[in-house]
Amino acid sequence: MKKILFAMTLVFALLGFSPTVVEANTLSKGVILDGEQISMDGTPIIENGRTLVPVRGVLEAIGATVDWNQATKTATAHLGEFSASVTVDKYTAYVDGYAVNLDVPAKIVNGRTMVPLRFMAEALGYDVSYKDGWVYLDTPSTDLDPEFAAELEDFESILKDSPVKDYFESFSIAYSDEEGAVVLSFEGDGTNKKVHEMINKPDEWAYYIEYMEMISMEMVMYFKQLGYEVNSIVEVIDDENPEYVLLKVFNGLVDYDIATE
Repeated sequence: MKKILFAMTLVFALLGFSPTVVEANTLSKGVILDGEQISMDGTPIIENGRTLVPVRGVLEAIGATVDWNQATKTATAHLGEFSASVTVDKYTAYVDGYAVNLDVPAKIVNGRTMVPLRFMAEALGYDVSYKDGWVYLDTPSTDLDPEFAAELEDFESILKDSPVKDYFESFSIAYSDEEGAVVLSFEGDGTNKKVHEMINKPDEWAYYIEYMEMISMEMVMYFKQLGYEVNSIVEVIDDENPEYVLLKVFNGLVDYDIATE
């Protein structure tokens, strides 16, 4: 019952945020996997703030098997219990059987199928970060208590089954050992533009921050009622510069707000 109430709270908290489109197209320097650069048969590109990479190079480097359906132009990656599939030019993708929306679909560039890296890597359980034009993939920590890891997956399932996906084009759940926090990262094509539009309307921006603070506190209480004392971080990622955040809330209090820069 508490999980259902939490999901309902998120529904009301996230109403009113709808992403818009931002145009961008450039090159990424490359991909670093656990400290080693991955060799690929094509150059990664950045489109609308999303890094796309050749379908096989990176995914096979992290140990995934990749199936290609020529008839539907669909790439499906499997790694352990995880799976993710994307179809060329389609904005609907699938993670472990759940339909999700993409900011940028897979596409064919110079004869190579390019897939959205962050979506595929995180769907397969990897941590993704960005710095100085490089994309860093890190093997997820295996130190989490199995029961806690299962609760994280359960929490993510609650979000997947809620209207969150209708207002944020993608999100991810992770645990930060450094901050002892469950991290909920919201992303979406046009997030930067939308945030700055809200900043120009102080009342709207203040209302939005209150929602994020509430979600953060609900996360703390959610895991506390399961017996886990953890911090919570809710962050909104800058789609134009994915290594930056536009808003970060820690345990219900604003830790960073781009409007105060």
